Amino acid sequence: MMSELVRRALDAAGLLRVLTLRNNRVELEGMRAEVEKADWILLGALANVIRAVEVGDRVRVSANASVAVTQSDLRGLAFLRSISLARIFSAPGATIGVDFEQVGLELAQVALSFGANELCGEMRNKRGATIAEDELGGVGRRSKRLPLATIKKRELTDVLAAAGRTVEFVEAR
Repeated sequence: MMSELVRRALDAAGLLRVLTLRNNRVELEGMRAEVEKADWILLGALANVIRAVEVGDRVRVSANASVAVTQSDLRGLAFLRSISLARIFSAPGATIGVDFEQVGLELAQVALSFGANELCGEMRNKRGATIAEDELGGVGRRSKRLPLATIKKRELTDVLAAAGRTVEFVEAR
């Protein structure tokens, strides 16, 4: 599951040992200070390997989070680092969710490559309003009108499929 390039980079940074310890169910909390010093991109690679092994390539998309959602006032690289650390130090198989209403859908999608496996939030139209059940939209000039929620779900599914992920939409409770 891990390319040789990623394996060598993690080994050179001392993070391959973290993966080995985690796979052997050794408590990592005592290594937190050391791990937190690692380069953000290597933390992301490690977290993504852990995510792939423990929860696979399925991404849950839900209006309501089924677990505690990783939320933060952090943005950009600091936010991605926090997602990676959440995956590395979480219980095996934990769900790491990102509230895309808070951080934006683009950053939330990037967070999926840094260990997250759930996107939480309401799909919204271009004006930022929650999509009404009867709201229609179209793609292109000659397209027939479809429910906007269906179009948004297709777009997200296509983007994640291109990244090798599958989507599970969970209806709001």
